[in-house]
Amino acid sequence: MARQRPEYAAAVVVASEAFLFDMRVWKHVHHDRQEVDFNEMLKDTTFSASDRLLLELAASLWSGGGHSTMLGVLAERLGDERLAVILRALTVARGANLSSGSTSAPGQR
Repeated sequence: MARQRPEYAAAVVVASEAFLFDMRVWKHVHHDRQEVDFNEMLKDTTFSASDRLLLELAASLWSGGGHSTMLGVLAERLGDERLAVILRALTVARGANLSSGSTSAPGQR
C-alpha cells in the first residue's frame, strides 16, 4: 500500500481514535482515494459539541483555510484524552510517523 498522505493520515488518526465505530464519520472517509469529505460530514447535526470541535480540527488539518478552529477553544473545551488525539493528528499531519498506535482505518490494519 502506498504511503498515506499526511493530511489523510491526520484525519484517520482522529477518526480511528475518537470515532472508531461511528458510521457518521466513516461513510465520508474514502480509503481508495485517501480523501475525506468533511463538508458533508459536518452537515450532520447529531454530533456533540466536543465531537464536532474535534472533527472541525481534523477538517482544518485536511483543507487548511477552509475550516478554522481556534486553539484556545480546543484547550478550553476538550478533555485530556481528546487533546491527545489532536496532538497525534498534528504529528502525522507534519508527515511524521506515530511510534505507537495505528493510523489505519477499521478493516485496513
